[in-house]
Amino acid sequence: MPPHPNVACDELYLEPIGGVAGDMLLASLLDAGADVDTVRRALVSAALPGLTLQTHRVSIGNESALHVTSVVHRDE
Repeated sequence: MPPHPNVACDELYLEPIGGVAGDMLLASLLDAGADVDTVRRALVSAALPGLTLQTHRVSIGNESALHVTSVVHRDE
């Protein structure tokens, strides 16, 4: 039986047999409750100038998900 949607869990099991796309994994983890501000602070601490993280919710029919895009702003 699946867990109740309002119950937090402290373990996550992944079995990416064919691999996993980093952007999709990040979006899934954020959508599951990881703190986006913590991820943004980690990007800042990585000293990658101009790198930002954009998020927005997308919906198709009755399904919705978080879409995450990493963007590099270059000084021209």
